[in-house]
Amino acid sequence: MKKQTKKRAKKNNKKKPDWIVILFILFVVTTISCALFDNLFDSLNQKIQQAIPSAKPKPHRSETTTPEQPSEKAGDLTEADFTIAGLSLVTSPATVLNLFGDPLEEKRTTTTSFHNSDYNLYYYNWIYPELEIEFYNHAPKDQPVPITPGAILSIKLTNSFYQTKRGIRVDDPVTKLFEKYGQTKLEDNSYIYHLESKYLEFTVKDNKISTITIGQWFD
Repeated sequence: MKKQTKKRAKKNNKKKPDWIVILFILFVVTTISCALFDNLFDSLNQKIQQAIPSAKPKPHRSETTTPEQPSEKAGDLTEADFTIAGLSLVTSPATVLNLFGDPLEEKRTTTTSFHNSDYNLYYYNWIYPELEIEFYNHAPKDQPVPITPGAILSIKLTNSFYQTKRGIRVDDPVTKLFEKYGQTKLEDNSYIYHLESKYLEFTVKDNKISTITIGQWFD
């Protein structure tokens, strides 16, 4: 009877599992599985990020477009701005005659010099279909009147046949004038731009340019 009891006890001991070993195995398997899962998740996440293009915010228009460069302004006038119809303020009367021939009309006026009352100032206006040229000369009052004009005092455009260096013509709107030369103060229906003793004058009527004059002042 005792032998049978011992045999049964041995069989029961053999059937009891080693729980420590099982728990250790489960721990190892779980740890390895988590590590593999983490690596797999990271790999998939990287592939997804590479497949989806990054959505960067679009820059503001001011960052992507170059602002329009301002055109030349009044302060940027050069000697070239005082050339018109192939003439400049230093063109001689003889050159004018070679280019345009005899004027359709000629006017002369005489005044006393403001600086010296012993001198007379003589003005010669040559009038052509598209422009008027005013010459200037002076001489003592006791001397004969000069036969030929002297230096050009001003050149005036009276119609749209010719244009300025910057493309402004008679009948152009004032807005176009401002685009090319900048804004300036309106004085006696004229916008005047200066460069030392030279000036560029645009007379206006009904917001359009009616005449264009380049000229110079003498002391």
